[in-house]
Amino acid sequence: MSEHGYLLADNPRNRAFERAIQAQIEPGQVVCDLGCGTGILGFMALRAGAGRVIGIEQDRVIDEARQLAAANMWSERTVYLQGRSDELSPPEPADWIVVEWLSSLGADEWPPWILADALQRYLKPGGRIIPAAVQHYLVPVCAPETWTAALGHASGTRYGVDWRPLLDSASKRLYAFDIPAESALDTPRCWLDVSLSDAERLRSLNPFEGGPLAFTVQRDGDCHGLAGWFAADLGSGITLTNAPEAAPTHWRQTFLPLAETAERQKGRHPDGPRGQTLGGKQQPS
Repeated sequence: MSEHGYLLADNPRNRAFERAIQAQIEPGQVVCDLGCGTGILGFMALRAGAGRVIGIEQDRVIDEARQLAAANMWSERTVYLQGRSDELSPPEPADWIVVEWLSSLGADEWPPWILADALQRYLKPGGRIIPAAVQHYLVPVCAPETWTAALGHASGTRYGVDWRPLLDSASKRLYAFDIPAESALDTPRCWLDVSLSDAERLRSLNPFEGGPLAFTVQRDGDCHGLAGWFAADLGSGITLTNAPEAAPTHWRQTFLPLAETAERQKGRHPDGPRGQTLGGKQQPS
Protein backbone atom coordinates (compact mmCIF):
# COMPACT_ATOMS: atom_id res chain seq x y z
CA MET A 1 0.00 0.00 0.00
CA SER A 2 1.28 3.50 -0.83
CA GLU A 3 1.87 6.18 1.81
CA HIS A 4 -1.35 7.95 0.84
CA GLY A 5 -3.17 4.64 0.84
CA TYR A 6 -2.24 4.18 4.50
CA LEU A 7 -3.49 7.69 5.26
CA LEU A 8 -6.81 7.13 3.52
CA ALA A 9 -7.26 3.80 5.34
CA ASP A 10 -6.60 5.37 8.76
CA ASN A 11 -10.16 5.82 10.04
CA PRO A 12 -9.29 7.29 13.48
CA ARG A 13 -7.18 9.95 11.76
CA ASN A 14 -9.70 10.81 9.09
CA ARG A 15 -12.80 10.74 11.30
CA ALA A 16 -11.16 13.05 13.84
CA PHE A 17 -10.25 15.59 11.16
CA GLU A 18 -13.70 15.28 9.61
CA ARG A 19 -15.43 16.03 12.92
CA ALA A 20 -13.15 18.98 13.59
CA ILE A 21 -13.64 20.44 10.11
CA GLN A 22 -17.42 20.06 10.23
CA ALA A 23 -17.55 21.66 13.67
CA GLN A 24 -15.50 24.74 12.83
CA ILE A 25 -15.46 25.64 9.13
CA GLU A 26 -18.38 27.85 8.13
CA PRO A 27 -20.16 28.05 4.76
CA GLY A 28 -18.35 30.18 2.21
CA GLN A 29 -15.00 30.26 4.00
CA VAL A 30 -11.68 29.78 2.18
CA VAL A 31 -9.54 26.85 3.33
CA CYS A 32 -5.88 26.17 2.55
CA ASP A 33 -5.11 22.44 2.56
CA LEU A 34 -1.36 22.57 3.24
CA GLY A 35 0.45 19.47 2.01
CA CYS A 36 -2.83 18.29 0.52
CA GLY A 37 -1.70 14.92 -0.89
CA THR A 38 -4.74 13.36 -2.57
CA GLY A 39 -6.89 16.20 -1.22
CA ILE A 40 -8.91 14.41 1.46
CA LEU A 41 -8.87 17.20 4.08
CA GLY A 42 -9.81 19.80 1.49
CA PHE A 43 -12.69 17.62 0.29
CA MET A 44 -13.91 17.38 3.88
CA ALA A 45 -13.86 21.18 4.03
CA LEU A 46 -15.89 21.42 0.81
CA ARG A 47 -18.45 18.99 2.18
CA ALA A 48 -18.63 21.18 5.31
CA GLY A 49 -19.53 24.17 3.13
CA ALA A 50 -16.19 25.83 2.34
CA GLY A 51 -16.50 28.22 -0.59
CA ARG A 52 -13.04 27.47 -1.95
CA VAL A 53 -10.11 25.18 -1.16
CA ILE A 54 -6.51 26.02 -2.06
CA GLY A 55 -4.45 22.81 -2.14
CA ILE A 56 -0.66 23.05 -1.79
CA GLU A 57 1.53 20.01 -2.47
CA GLN A 58 5.13 19.43 -3.60
CA ASP A 59 4.60 15.91 -4.87
CA ARG A 60 2.98 14.91 -8.16
CA VAL A 61 0.22 13.26 -6.15
CA ILE A 62 -1.43 16.68 -6.51
CA ASP A 63 -2.52 15.48 -9.97
CA GLU A 64 -4.66 12.88 -8.21
CA ALA A 65 -6.24 15.62 -6.09
CA ARG A 66 -7.15 17.54 -9.25
CA GLN A 67 -8.56 14.37 -10.81
CA LEU A 68 -10.67 13.62 -7.74
CA ALA A 69 -11.93 17.21 -7.53
CA ALA A 70 -13.06 17.03 -11.16
CA ALA A 71 -14.74 13.65 -10.73
CA ASN A 72 -16.68 14.96 -7.72
CA MET A 73 -17.74 18.22 -9.41
CA TRP A 74 -15.52 20.42 -7.20
CA SER A 75 -13.16 21.84 -9.84
CA GLU A 76 -14.77 25.31 -9.71
CA ARG A 77 -14.25 25.47 -5.95
CA THR A 78 -10.64 24.19 -5.86
CA VAL A 79 -7.24 25.59 -6.82
CA TYR A 80 -4.17 23.34 -6.67
CA LEU A 81 -0.60 24.67 -6.60
CA GLN A 82 2.40 22.37 -6.86
CA GLY A 83 5.57 23.35 -5.01
CA ARG A 84 6.83 24.38 -1.59
CA SER A 85 4.39 26.66 0.19
CA ASP A 86 7.14 29.14 1.13
CA GLU A 87 8.00 29.54 -2.57
CA LEU A 88 4.40 30.02 -3.76
CA SER A 89 1.93 32.88 -3.54
CA PRO A 90 -1.64 32.04 -2.52
CA PRO A 91 -4.32 33.31 -4.93
CA GLU A 92 -6.33 34.67 -2.00
CA PRO A 93 -6.04 34.73 1.80
CA ALA A 94 -7.63 31.84 3.68
CA ASP A 95 -9.85 31.70 6.74
CA TRP A 96 -8.37 28.34 7.70
CA ILE A 97 -5.27 26.22 7.20
CA VAL A 98 -5.77 22.49 7.59
CA VAL A 99 -2.56 20.49 7.76
CA GLU A 100 -1.47 17.02 8.79
CA TRP A 101 2.31 16.94 9.09
CA LEU A 102 2.53 14.46 11.96
CA SER A 103 4.89 11.56 12.60
CA SER A 104 4.54 8.83 15.21
CA LEU A 105 6.44 11.06 17.68
CA GLY A 106 4.51 14.24 16.89
CA ALA A 107 5.12 17.51 15.09
CA ASP A 108 8.63 16.68 13.93
CA GLU A 109 7.88 15.73 10.31
CA TRP A 110 8.07 19.26 8.94
CA PRO A 111 10.36 22.33 9.26
CA PRO A 112 8.45 24.59 11.68
CA TRP A 113 9.48 27.74 9.83
CA ILE A 114 7.58 26.59 6.71
CA LEU A 115 4.36 26.48 8.72
CA ALA A 116 5.22 29.87 10.26
CA ASP A 117 5.55 31.33 6.76
CA ALA A 118 2.15 29.89 5.77
CA LEU A 119 0.51 31.34 8.87
CA GLN A 120 1.80 34.81 8.06
CA ARG A 121 1.27 34.83 4.29
CA TYR A 122 -1.69 32.52 3.66
CA LEU A 123 -4.13 33.41 6.44
CA LYS A 124 -6.48 36.36 6.76
CA PRO A 125 -6.14 38.39 9.98
CA GLY A 126 -7.82 36.26 12.63
CA GLY A 127 -7.50 33.13 10.50
CA ARG A 128 -7.10 29.81 12.29
CA ILE A 129 -5.41 26.43 11.87
CA ILE A 130 -6.33 22.78 12.39
CA PRO A 131 -4.65 21.34 14.49
CA ALA A 132 -4.35 24.20 16.95
CA ALA A 133 -1.65 22.52 19.04
CA VAL A 134 0.28 19.28 19.45
CA GLN A 135 1.43 17.77 22.74
CA HIS A 136 4.31 15.26 22.79
CA TYR A 137 4.53 12.47 25.36
CA LEU A 138 7.23 10.10 26.58
CA VAL A 139 7.27 7.22 29.07
CA PRO A 140 9.87 4.56 29.99
CA VAL A 141 8.74 1.09 29.00
CA CYS A 142 9.45 -2.55 29.74
CA ALA A 143 9.13 -3.89 26.20
CA PRO A 144 11.52 -6.79 25.56
CA GLU A 145 9.89 -7.91 22.31
CA THR A 146 9.96 -4.37 20.92
CA TRP A 147 13.62 -3.97 21.92
CA THR A 148 14.52 -7.26 20.24
CA ALA A 149 12.67 -6.26 17.07
CA ALA A 150 14.55 -2.95 16.97
CA LEU A 151 18.04 -3.92 18.13
CA GLY A 152 18.19 -7.71 18.19
CA HIS A 153 20.14 -7.80 14.91
CA ALA A 154 22.95 -5.79 16.54
CA SER A 155 23.10 -7.54 19.91
CA GLY A 156 25.22 -10.59 19.14
CA THR A 157 26.82 -12.85 16.56
CA ARG A 158 24.96 -14.10 13.50
CA TYR A 159 26.21 -15.98 10.45
CA GLY A 160 29.70 -15.89 11.93
CA VAL A 161 29.70 -12.07 12.12
CA ASP A 162 29.84 -10.01 15.33
CA TRP A 163 27.16 -7.32 14.83
CA ARG A 164 27.59 -5.60 18.20
CA PRO A 165 29.62 -2.67 16.80
CA LEU A 166 26.34 -1.50 15.23
CA LEU A 167 24.45 -1.46 18.53
CA ASP A 168 25.29 2.12 19.49
CA SER A 169 24.25 3.64 16.15
CA ALA A 170 21.13 1.45 15.96
CA SER A 171 20.06 2.64 19.44
CA LYS A 172 20.16 6.28 18.30
CA ARG A 173 17.37 5.84 15.76
CA LEU A 174 13.61 6.22 16.11
CA TYR A 175 11.43 3.16 15.48
CA ALA A 176 7.69 2.83 14.94
CA PHE A 177 6.02 -0.05 16.81
CA ASP A 178 2.75 -0.92 18.48
CA ILE A 179 3.73 -0.67 22.14
CA PRO A 180 1.25 -2.06 24.71
CA ALA A 181 -0.02 0.49 27.22
CA GLU A 182 0.73 -1.96 30.04
CA SER A 183 4.44 -1.81 29.20
CA ALA A 184 4.70 1.67 30.78
CA LEU A 185 6.88 1.86 33.88
CA ASP A 186 5.50 5.24 34.99
CA THR A 187 2.90 7.84 34.11
CA PRO A 188 3.52 9.45 30.69
CA ARG A 189 4.86 13.01 30.73
CA CYS A 190 4.30 15.79 28.21
CA TRP A 191 7.78 16.95 27.18
CA LEU A 192 6.79 19.50 24.53
CA ASP A 193 3.56 21.43 23.87
CA VAL A 194 3.55 23.27 20.52
CA SER A 195 0.98 25.88 19.48
CA LEU A 196 0.68 25.68 15.69
CA SER A 197 -0.86 29.17 15.55
CA ASP A 198 2.19 30.98 17.00
CA ALA A 199 4.31 31.92 13.98
CA GLU A 200 7.09 33.58 15.99
CA ARG A 201 7.43 30.54 18.25
CA LEU A 202 7.49 28.19 15.27
CA ARG A 203 10.29 30.13 13.57
CA SER A 204 12.63 29.40 16.48
CA LEU A 205 11.29 25.97 17.41
CA ASN A 206 13.51 22.94 17.68
CA PRO A 207 11.01 20.06 17.27
CA PHE A 208 12.98 17.99 19.81
CA GLU A 209 13.41 20.62 22.52
CA GLY A 210 11.56 20.38 25.78
CA GLY A 211 11.80 20.71 29.51
CA PRO A 212 13.63 18.14 31.68
CA LEU A 213 11.60 15.07 32.56
CA ALA A 214 11.88 12.87 35.63
CA PHE A 215 10.25 9.46 35.90
CA THR A 216 9.81 7.26 38.95
CA VAL A 217 9.43 3.58 38.10
CA GLN A 218 6.07 2.33 39.39
CA ARG A 219 6.78 -1.39 39.03
CA ASP A 220 9.76 -3.71 38.86
CA GLY A 221 11.03 -4.56 35.41
CA ASP A 222 13.72 -3.92 32.85
CA CYS A 223 13.68 -0.52 31.15
CA HIS A 224 14.18 -1.09 27.44
CA GLY A 225 13.74 2.51 26.32
CA LEU A 226 11.11 5.18 25.87
CA ALA A 227 7.78 5.13 24.08
CA GLY A 228 6.62 8.39 22.49
CA TRP A 229 3.44 9.66 20.86
CA PHE A 230 1.40 12.81 20.25
CA ALA A 231 -1.98 14.28 21.07
CA ALA A 232 -3.15 16.85 18.50
CA ASP A 233 -5.79 19.40 19.53
CA LEU A 234 -8.03 19.72 16.47
CA GLY A 235 -10.34 22.23 18.14
CA SER A 236 -13.93 21.99 19.43
CA GLY A 237 -12.77 19.49 22.06
CA ILE A 238 -11.59 16.97 19.43
CA THR A 239 -8.24 15.24 19.97
CA LEU A 240 -6.33 12.98 17.61
CA THR A 241 -3.75 10.77 19.32
CA ASN A 242 -1.65 7.70 18.62
CA ALA A 243 -1.27 6.90 22.34
CA PRO A 244 -0.96 3.17 23.10
CA GLU A 245 -4.44 3.00 24.64
CA ALA A 246 -6.10 4.82 21.72
CA ALA A 247 -7.61 3.29 18.60
CA PRO A 248 -4.78 2.00 16.37
CA THR A 249 -3.50 4.38 13.69
CA HIS A 250 -0.95 4.05 10.89
CA TRP A 251 1.52 5.99 13.07
CA ARG A 252 1.78 3.33 15.80
CA GLN A 253 4.13 4.71 18.52
CA THR A 254 7.76 5.82 18.51
CA PHE A 255 10.27 3.63 20.31
CA LEU A 256 13.57 5.13 21.50
CA PRO A 257 15.62 2.13 22.66
CA LEU A 258 18.38 1.98 25.22
CA ALA A 259 21.57 0.43 23.86
CA GLU A 260 21.56 -1.86 26.90
CA THR A 261 18.47 -2.67 28.93
CA ALA A 262 18.61 -1.73 32.59
CA GLU A 263 16.99 -3.55 35.50
CA ARG A 264 14.79 -1.13 37.38
CA GLN A 265 13.08 -1.45 40.71
CA LYS A 266 9.93 0.32 41.81
CA GLY A 267 10.62 3.77 43.20
CA ARG A 268 13.84 4.38 41.26
CA HIS A 269 14.51 6.88 38.48
CA PRO A 270 15.43 5.39 35.11
CA ASP A 271 18.29 6.94 33.18
CA GLY A 272 17.56 8.79 29.97
CA PRO A 273 18.37 7.47 26.51
CA ARG A 274 21.91 6.09 26.47
CA GLY A 275 22.40 7.18 30.08
CA GLN A 276 21.58 10.86 29.46
CA THR A 277 19.08 13.15 31.13
CA LEU A 278 15.63 13.25 29.56
CA GLY A 279 14.41 16.49 28.04
CA GLY A 280 16.50 19.65 27.92
CA LYS A 281 18.15 20.13 24.52
CA GLN A 282 18.82 16.46 23.87
CA GLN A 283 17.66 15.36 20.45
CA PRO A 284 16.62 11.80 19.63
CA SER A 285 18.45 10.90 16.44
